[in-house]
Amino acid sequence: MFKNSSLSAVVIVASLLACNDAVDLNERGRDAFITGHVDVDSSCRMTPELLLSGGSFDVGAENVGKGCKKAYKLNLLVDTQLRDLVLFDKAQVTLSDAAGEALDFSAQGLSNPFDVVTAGRVANDKNEGIVGTPVIPRKYADALAGQVGESIIVSVRLSGETASGDAVSTQMFRFPVDICKGCLTRCSTTIKVNEDPYADRCADNAAADGRVCIDNGC
Repeated sequence: MFKNSSLSAVVIVASLLACNDAVDLNERGRDAFITGHVDVDSSCRMTPELLLSGGSFDVGAENVGKGCKKAYKLNLLVDTQLRDLVLFDKAQVTLSDAAGEALDFSAQGLSNPFDVVTAGRVANDKNEGIVGTPVIPRKYADALAGQVGESIIVSVRLSGETASGDAVSTQMFRFPVDICKGCLTRCSTTIKVNEDPYADRCADNAAADGRVCIDNGC
């Protein structure tokens, strides 16, 4: 009886892990997990208490200058139980459609999946840190014209090493992003004298995740 109960428990746990491919406990680097994408507050500060369940990205209107043409970045909140400084320097990214099929950018001469350089850390006296990662480089944003009005899935895995030299990687974190063209961008010439362009206060001036970008180039 005991042996059968144990077997049932193993089958149930295995089934749950198979469904939840975002957290595979069998992966190497399981000591680090991405737990979400951090939003910015009204002062443009990244706050771990503000997590987004989905994003939006404006790939740029045709009549807009280069001021708003920025890469789409995820502010990844990373949790680790390692008692060592962890430095992340690379991320592997895959852009997929809503059904999970990797998008084909071969006509634009672009690969998918692809690697990007990132920089972030989790201090040895902390359990979590924020790693800003450009998951849609600008050249990929231009190639997403066919996805305007739809959602894509951004899948990202961070990798790096500890101060002691041990390799560390996260699970594959998946995040839905709505793609639009011109929905989060305004030309500076359309701003009225008494209007406060509050959405332009963040230094990166990116038309992403609900922040309107005020473009001075049009």
